[in-house]
Amino acid sequence: MAIEHVKSTIYPDQSAGYAKAIYSTARNGNVTIYYGTVANAADANTGSTYTLCTLPASCSILPETLIRLTDWGFAQVQVGVKGAATSLINEARSDVNRAPVAVFDGKFGKPLWQQAGLASPPRGDLDIIVTAAANATAAGALPFAIQIANHL
Repeated sequence: MAIEHVKSTIYPDQSAGYAKAIYSTARNGNVTIYYGTVANAADANTGSTYTLCTLPASCSILPETLIRLTDWGFAQVQVGVKGAATSLINEARSDVNRAPVAVFDGKFGKPLWQQAGLASPPRGDLDIIVTAAANATAAGALPFAIQIANHL
């Protein structure tokens, strides 16, 4: 068993030393979509982290965002940011696509740092991470499509 620290498919091969995310659409536009998949090994341990994407702290995650929970290899799905690991999704794996923000809920229209429950805006960007609360039950994958409004 091992603790994993894995980045999603939107990041290029890390062996080349290049760590900047590939954006699915132009970042300078009003709306940007980040889509990809992150996978876990069957022997992944508690404390493993999986980076879905890196977003500007000032952007807003839109209700059109979907994260598919069905095939994740852990019994619990925890999605958030560093320091607030369960701030966006914290629920049992199920056969659904989950949106971390709903139209007109308490997070709707707020900047990401507020959606994530942080007390003050950080400098720069925030990584959207999935954190393992317990050992994996199987190998799995977590496909996602994160849609943001960029307020820069």
